[in-house]
Amino acid sequence: MGESIKSAISLKIRSSFAITSGEPPITIYPTIYKEQMVQGMDKPSFFIWQMDVEQEKLMRNNYERVYQMNVRYHPEDNDLKRYQTLADIGNKLLEYLTQIEVPIFLGRYDTEGEPIEDMKPIRGSQMSFKIVDDVLQVFVTYVVKMKLVEAAMPYMEQLLLNSIGVDIPDSPVVGEYLTGTVLSLDNKQIAVNGKLIPQSNINYSLLMSESAIWDKVIPGDEVILLRSGEEYFAFDIKDRNRLKSSIDGGKF
Repeated sequence: MGESIKSAISLKIRSSFAITSGEPPITIYPTIYKEQMVQGMDKPSFFIWQMDVEQEKLMRNNYERVYQMNVRYHPEDNDLKRYQTLADIGNKLLEYLTQIEVPIFLGRYDTEGEPIEDMKPIRGSQMSFKIVDDVLQVFVTYVVKMKLVEAAMPYMEQLLLNSIGVDIPDSPVVGEYLTGTVLSLDNKQIAVNGKLIPQSNINYSLLMSESAIWDKVIPGDEVILLRSGEEYFAFDIKDRNRLKSSIDGGKF
């Protein structure tokens, strides 16, 4: 996603600062660097840099990722009105980079297995510029909401696990492994496929401790369950694979 944002910024600058003149008309595009600057680079030129990236988990599999971007403009060495040029470019960039379009994965694939993407606009925020040592620096932040897409496991593969089961002291438990979603910490509510599991049907005996899960999750997190008849045994946070030592094998 970071490279996609840099490419989107580059395309926006390229189209916004293109100059067409002459007969026949010739279009001259600005020089843009997206990698580390090197000696002897062309001027004037733009340089696009990804500064910091932050991510915050929202509900369920949703995330919010924040990209802090820096665009620098290096003017010509012989520009006699350098400060005026830099201020003018800075104001234009604040306008042009207010919105860019990036490719967003839609969670689907075409018939050849390639991801299906669509161009979606994202808006810039916390925009500013400053001029330091005859170089223009523009700062802009883009926030992208994301969703973790997990491949759905075929239902029959889950049924194949029914013959494995897990042994706990005094009694074996045989059932179907599946994933539940934490809805509430206060009431220790879990849902499977959007359907709330009755409290009377949840057995917490397989937890590492009485509160092992509930001390470490937030609503929206996923936990591993074993369903045996109408009873659900809560194991642990999904994919952590931290089972009680008293469980024989823990064969997932």
